[in-house]
Amino acid sequence: TGGLTPGGVFIIAARPSVGKSAFLGKMVLGAATKGHHCGIISLEMQDEQISARLAALTTEIDFWKIYRNRMQDQQEANRFYKVMNDQLSRLPISISDTSQVNIGDIKAKVSRLKQKGKLDVLYIDYLGLIETEGGNKNYNREQEVAKMSRGLKLIAMQFQIPIVLLCQLNRASETTGDKKPKLHNLRESGSIEQDADGVMFIHRDSMCGILTNSDGNSTEGEADIIIAKWRNGELTEYKIGFDGPKMKFYEFEDTQYPIHTKEFEAFV
Repeated sequence: TGGLTPGGVFIIAARPSVGKSAFLGKMVLGAATKGHHCGIISLEMQDEQISARLAALTTEIDFWKIYRNRMQDQQEANRFYKVMNDQLSRLPISISDTSQVNIGDIKAKVSRLKQKGKLDVLYIDYLGLIETEGGNKNYNREQEVAKMSRGLKLIAMQFQIPIVLLCQLNRASETTGDKKPKLHNLRESGSIEQDADGVMFIHRDSMCGILTNSDGNSTEGEADIIIAKWRNGELTEYKIGFDGPKMKFYEFEDTQYPIHTKEFEAFV
């Protein structure tokens, strides 16, 4: 794909519980580890949950053990605290978990972090929970989403940062033959796909009732990353792995697309 370009809005979309937030966590860790200042605006989870997810990715300890403080033994607990103190706590990640946020609030947060030199890329989880301007509930929802989409694009261009935005898909995506989503399955407004510089879908066969793949193996640990739109980039599809307990996406050693392996690693 060439990565996330400044001034662009990049959509990650999937049906509920497929792994949007987990994939976002992988992206944040990848960027922050390379020294990029990452901002997260979470409208769905509190910062403790986000931190626990990032910790699970970093420590290879199951998320539920971290979040519920149920370590297997003292050795596992020591490993967790060592990684947290030596690695995760030092990463340039800023988290805002204020539940009611509109486009004006997002712009103000971006402006403050930019002035401090602490923002290179912004992640928002997710579009459907951004408040309408002024809290007016009488406007047509599609028009409101179109205004939000355009507002985020203007913020990305003004502050020259990439914005990664999580979105939901409508149920129609599950009625197709292969059940894989298309651009028109983006929920609530067609303006999302128009304003976006890139659109990626996360698809898991196991969540759609397809329990075995063409080789007869279980699809439980598989996921498809579908790049449906990318300005100046290639449209393609990746088969990758998913470890649910650790909230972790990873590449298979025998990836079907070895020619893209290097670019994909740089992106996440």
